[in-house]
Amino acid sequence: MRKVMTIVLGLFVLFAVGCSTNTASAVNPSKEISKVEVKIPEPYTTMVKKLNEPNPNLDSALDFANLTIKDFPATPYAYNAHFVRSLILLGQDHAYLNMGIYLGKGIDHMGVLSTSADVDVVKGFLKKIDVSEKTIVASLDESLRYILENYKPENKIDKIDFPTSDVKIIKKSEYTSFNWFADIGTPVPKQSDYDDIVKNIPQKAFYLYMNTVETSNEINYPKYFLTGSFRTFDKDLQKKLLNKVLALTENDKYNESRIEAEKDLKDFK
Repeated sequence: MRKVMTIVLGLFVLFAVGCSTNTASAVNPSKEISKVEVKIPEPYTTMVKKLNEPNPNLDSALDFANLTIKDFPATPYAYNAHFVRSLILLGQDHAYLNMGIYLGKGIDHMGVLSTSADVDVVKGFLKKIDVSEKTIVASLDESLRYILENYKPENKIDKIDFPTSDVKIIKKSEYTSFNWFADIGTPVPKQSDYDDIVKNIPQKAFYLYMNTVETSNEINYPKYFLTGSFRTFDKDLQKKLLNKVLALTENDKYNESRIEAEKDLKDFK
């Protein structure tokens, strides 16, 4: 089941535990996915370039990841592109989901002094957030399904060196006036606050998720699939992701991701 209100703040703690502060990398193309040997696709090369910049251009990297997936679907590089795309989209969804949560909490505090204009502003933000989340999660689901279906234990992280980042948590205070609104229902968030969050939080969240699923130059797939299960709207996909966590940790019954997946699967019974 997609976590909505309380789980997000809980995730901050989960992600803070065991996160790597190493530089991370993307998945080394696996020849198991396809026997088709091709020259490295141009959009894939550009995606790597954008990720390796001192200040990574994630929006542009996402565009070139999408082009790689679209134009070179039968190549091993599609796996890499889906993996990178999923981390960027997780970061974007992180921002919108939390804004929605804070707005929802703030509405409960709005009193008689709130004007109709204030209410309209909040409704406008909620509408934009809803549209953006649906678009983001649709693409995220596509990448999660691809990684789930093409998963191979020998897939290693290699070749793409991200700039070092030690992001382990994103504080509520970083959501500016959304934070204040959540606590007391005033002041109503400003458009400039919304724009700043959309611009800055997704990149920090990208590092957060990257550090969560990358350990010693390898992907921690149990954490990756568990994280994906928190974000999807699709119940069937969520169940498959959670069961994959159990399959990968079959011989590690005390694995934190396994314990969390077991709890979540109980909701389906």
